[in-house]
Amino acid sequence: MIEFTIKGQPPSKSNCYRIIRLGQRSSLGKTAALKKYEFDFLSQVPGQYRRLNIDKAMSVELHCTFNSKRPDLDNAAKAILDCLQESGVIKNDNLVYELFMTKSVNKDMAGVIIKIEEI
Repeated sequence: MIEFTIKGQPPSKSNCYRIIRLGQRSSLGKTAALKKYEFDFLSQVPGQYRRLNIDKAMSVELHCTFNSKRPDLDNAAKAILDCLQESGVIKNDNLVYELFMTKSVNKDMAGVIIKIEEI
């Protein structure tokens, strides 16, 4: 099992995209808030877990602490799982077979404790 903590409030993935124009085409682009969270997340992943690329079925626990009661817990999951994949901790978030999440509120200290175990 691996465990580490990422400081910062996970953004709601459902509110982190906006429509952008690419010439005559429209596409979805990441908001500045999502880009900042991804950058901050990647910079906090412990070195020994970067490019670990867990490629087996896994159980993931996410203990999320938000700075208010407002954020939805389920919306944070997608952003966190995408960051785990982007950082190379996991090979693909479709390998997550169990997902356990908790929510707490601390206005002074937002973050997420991440625990991953192969099953």
